[in-house]
Amino acid sequence: DVSGKGMPAALFMGPARALLEEGMQTLRSPAEILTRLNDAICRNNPKFMFVTVLFGIHDTTTGRTVLSRGGHPPAVLRKRDGTVSEIDAPTGRLIGIEGGADCFADVEITLQPGDAILLYTDGLSEAMSPEDSKQFGVKGLMRCMEGLSPTSPLDAWAASISRTVKSYAASDQLD
Repeated sequence: DVSGKGMPAALFMGPARALLEEGMQTLRSPAEILTRLNDAICRNNPKFMFVTVLFGIHDTTTGRTVLSRGGHPPAVLRKRDGTVSEIDAPTGRLIGIEGGADCFADVEITLQPGDAILLYTDGLSEAMSPEDSKQFGVKGLMRCMEGLSPTSPLDAWAASISRTVKSYAASDQLD
């Protein structure tokens, strides 16, 4: 998720994405990849733009998942039994803001068959209710996930969450 809007944001995201992909070729730790990405962006960032990232590596054979956050909202885990919780990972630094190598940390979880992780941008959690000006929040997202059918496909989950947030905000601002 890049700061700003329009063409400047798009032009900033392109190189950030390319640098992320380059780091994936040589490094195996999400925290190391985010550290390298941050260092590279900080070297040439005269407008002080930033990106938030939640980056992970998932092994489909073992279920081992390693996550690292660069200022991005936390991931939400829904276990196959229907319980939902935030994945406790340090926030990390916004990508594009100077900092040391200790800014990012890896968190490892093991996903079991039927478990799912929700990655989202702050546009979902910060959607506002026009009636009381309250944010939908991470708790709202977690309630959405609790109500999802474990047998539904993931695209149906995404559509259901999107409809719920749009209804809460009573607008199409989240398209």
